Amino acid sequence: MAKLNRSIRSASSDETMFFVVGAGKAGTTWLHDYLSSHDQVSCGPTKEYSYFCYLWRVAGQGARPFQAINLFLAQMSLARRTGNAKGYFSSLAKTLFSPMDYKQTLRGQSPDVRAFGDVSPRYATLGADAYCAMRGMHPKTKFIYIMREPVDRLWSSVQMRARDPRFKRHNSSSVFLEKHFKNKLVYESMNYPRTLDALYDAVPEADIIILFYETMFDQFEMDRLCSELGVKPLMAPLEERVFSGVKDKMPAEWAQKMYEELKHVYEFVEAKFPLRVPQYWKAQEAEYKRAV
Repeated sequence: MAKLNRSIRSASSDETMFFVVGAGKAGTTWLHDYLSSHDQVSCGPTKEYSYFCYLWRVAGQGARPFQAINLFLAQMSLARRTGNAKGYFSSLAKTLFSPMDYKQTLRGQSPDVRAFGDVSPRYATLGADAYCAMRGMHPKTKFIYIMREPVDRLWSSVQMRARDPRFKRHNSSSVFLEKHFKNKLVYESMNYPRTLDALYDAVPEADIIILFYETMFDQFEMDRLCSELGVKPLMAPLEERVFSGVKDKMPAEWAQKMYEELKHVYEFVEAKFPLRVPQYWKAQEAEYKRAV
């Protein structure tokens, strides 16, 4: 089992390791594609390793029991996610006899790499203890967190779920919409106050990069991000949006109800980032309030 805890030697201390910890449905796929296209950045062979979700509970409830077993399962998942194994038995054999190094997988072998990281939106559901462990993996570590207007983000999540054939016959009912909101993983993936508190408890403020979905498709913002990661600027495909075609009309009554449920999220973010909250958030919130 000791082999599973190896750390690589090829990543130097002046390189930046980063984690895009969410939020889901807030442009993380677009950001992953942008960073992966940069010749000084490596995200490994795929997106969403969710490696640390095997080791830590949802909502900051501490480490999972039987850490050695869960680390083994994380390694098995890593083998499958990267295409180095197919199926359970293949990943089991791979992990038993030649386990992959998570950090090395992210960094790759290019001598040009100056920053490497993991884009896994499910990390938004973790807590300060997990972020502290993640931060300890490398001397220079940054955390990137993207926020999207809360009701819009939730509706985008609903639309993504509605594409799943298993939910197709329920996807227009109010029961389906409310059940989706009450799903623990769904809610914790957009619980901005809890995630931000956990990040700021575990990580120095200078190592936390906050982006807003509504303003991040801007070259100035991407240049700022590249500077934070210690890599050269790169032109971004600002006109592209991943999954942007999923745009059914949001039911007004549902939107109003969700705003009432998420009002504390708006208030928290506006208090913490008073000069950065996008105008779109304020306009939407004003609209919801008028409907009361």
